[in-house]
Amino acid sequence: MKQIKNTYLKSALIVSAYLIGTLLILYRMLGQRFFDFHKILLDKSGDGFKNYFAFAWQYKQEGGYWFDGMQYPYGDLLSFADGQPAITIVLVGLKKLGLDFSGHELVLVQGLPMLGLFLTAFFLHKILRAYQLPYWWTIPTVLVCMALSPQAYRFNAHYSLAYMFCFPSIWYVLIRSEKEGAKKWIGAIIISVLLLVYGFIHPYHLLIGCVFMLSYFLTKCVYRKFDWSYLFAGLAPIILYLTLNGFIDPMDDRVQNPWGAWYYKAEVGDLFPFFGWYKEYLTGIVDIRSGYREGYCYVGILLFAIPYLIYRRKEIHSYAELGGAGSKYYLIAACLSLLFGMGVHVLLTDHKIFEWLPTLQQFRSLGRFAWPYFYIAFVILSVMFYRSTIGFKSKSTAIALFVFVAIMWGVDANAYLKIFHDKMQKQESSNSLYTNTVVSDALAKTEYTVDDFQAILPLPVSMEGAEKIRPYRAYFPRMRGLPFAFQSGLPFIGAHMSRNSLSRILKQYQLCSSFYVDKSVVQDFNSKKDLLVLLSKEDSLLFTDFAERGIEIKQTKHMILYRMPIDSLVKINYIPEDSLASPSTSLFYSDFKEENEGGLKSSGFAFIDGERMLAEIDVDGKEGSKLVLSFWLRVDSDNSTTPAVNLFVKDGQNKQIKHIHYSDMDMKRCEVVDNWLQVKKEITLPKNSAKLIWKISSKQLAIDHALITELGQDKFWHRLDEGQIIYDHYIGFER
Repeated sequence: MKQIKNTYLKSALIVSAYLIGTLLILYRMLGQRFFDFHKILLDKSGDGFKNYFAFAWQYKQEGGYWFDGMQYPYGDLLSFADGQPAITIVLVGLKKLGLDFSGHELVLVQGLPMLGLFLTAFFLHKILRAYQLPYWWTIPTVLVCMALSPQAYRFNAHYSLAYMFCFPSIWYVLIRSEKEGAKKWIGAIIISVLLLVYGFIHPYHLLIGCVFMLSYFLTKCVYRKFDWSYLFAGLAPIILYLTLNGFIDPMDDRVQNPWGAWYYKAEVGDLFPFFGWYKEYLTGIVDIRSGYREGYCYVGILLFAIPYLIYRRKEIHSYAELGGAGSKYYLIAACLSLLFGMGVHVLLTDHKIFEWLPTLQQFRSLGRFAWPYFYIAFVILSVMFYRSTIGFKSKSTAIALFVFVAIMWGVDANAYLKIFHDKMQKQESSNSLYTNTVVSDALAKTEYTVDDFQAILPLPVSMEGAEKIRPYRAYFPRMRGLPFAFQSGLPFIGAHMSRNSLSRILKQYQLCSSFYVDKSVVQDFNSKKDLLVLLSKEDSLLFTDFAERGIEIKQTKHMILYRMPIDSLVKINYIPEDSLASPSTSLFYSDFKEENEGGLKSSGFAFIDGERMLAEIDVDGKEGSKLVLSFWLRVDSDNSTTPAVNLFVKDGQNKQIKHIHYSDMDMKRCEVVDNWLQVKKEITLPKNSAKLIWKISSKQLAIDHALITELGQDKFWHRLDEGQIIYDHYIGFER
């Protein structure tokens, strides 16, 4: 009986230590926000806000795997909006059974990753106990490992990536599987199921785990241990996930080469801290980051103890065989995952691996694949340090070393979490899905109700996440419209930080093109009700044509609300025939009809792969004149990149007097025709202008109809195919 009581007491003390330690970690990260996380949104405008909106909308609407909150009338898979479908669907099921958290969605989305820390502590504790470490060293190792985890920086925005327990749980099952030997296939199946489930929390959890399992399989193959069960565990979840998504996802034109695959990778500097004592005293020894990056994977002070561990290797007592399986296998596999996170596979194949396995490009944040290295290296270094130090004949020396490491762990953890804490002060906001009632308050003062509308149309429509097109997105319509969408149940047209179907997002964006354009998306609307238009006052001059078509119903401090009848929205402005009687003039025009077949309503287009001179024209005597330059780019899902455009103005002595760099990001309003989008720029020629040079840089980009005109001169016009016509930089129909 006494033994039972002692066991219960020991367990209670261990649980209490982890409870207190985890709460201290959270408090150091969040400060006073820890007590207010149910009403303070930790990221007010970026990924965090979008992820919260997707999660909260789906929970409120009791949706499944399809998300209708954005990209009306099409919607999207919940995974692409970071809506944590594996968790959301379970919570919706509990809601239908009577366990309803309505009104507390922020508690769920921000609190569940925090609760996940306790699961993380459980699995890390089990792993360290498998290495036969005493509790007094296991507990601080676990707590500091969590405090220094690169996933800690996901807590304010990428809530679905903040579940720290995902990889440690996989590693723990692997250790148990290796220990039990004959049950490896059972372990492999459990790992596969876990990874598949984690994939429906966020796909990165799945691929990170699969890359590690494949690395582990290859590592053992080198040592002539062919455990095919681990090959299965590395491949089966990927195959099942892609197969399931292939059946569910109706879109086949998502971006296949999103930007950043070679930018968000881990580098040598990510192995070292970007904060604290190292930054203050050792900067320059190894280049370090100035802040957190995706590839951050510093494993703490024991990284610098590696020479000491090598010196004391005889005292470690065959650490390579601890835990029932060779720790060297885990460590080598973790290092292979780190190399993957550094993009070594891309370098070795000269980037051709993206052609062989296009899906890899969707996981552009390569640095996240360093996470297995962090957890495994941290744990194994701690085990090695313990075993090499505990055997000292001088107990005082051993104690001094343990105390020093513990203190330095605390210093590192405190500095790391402090940076996160300070960052939050700039990102936090109130629970805007409930507190931001600007639109609903304005609508309440009119004769209209939510039932009078079918969707919310922000102007301009946000295409954020399309990658191939990045026009300006107005802040106020987006950040006021999404809370109203949640409050009202009206879906939002456009996307906020989501990997979109290009054809569908272009159709949505076409709604804010000029009225020369046929707005074909209206044919897919679910009803004939009006749209609720939200327009920033700062952009009102850009959309005077919308103001004329719509019916103003209310103004707020920053926005104007319009009611847009569908009949008004689809009414096309035709180009009058008598306006084409005047001469057609331009400073430059090319339809590239001699280059490639099949342009925009024309017979040819230019293919840009590198830098190209579009035009070099004489502008002598035109100083002070306003020029309008435009071209159309084809939005392709694969290979192509966005353009970088440069304008150079030179004087009569060929000396450069002005340089303008711009891209699609500088566009506040774009024309969209089919899968072509126009990039337009206005400039005023400076004094002494004599020559204008127009250059464009991109990779595998199709462009058409490059045009330069002078404001105040006769309108340029040119007939195209299918009865359409270019008229003053617009493409429309003649009548």
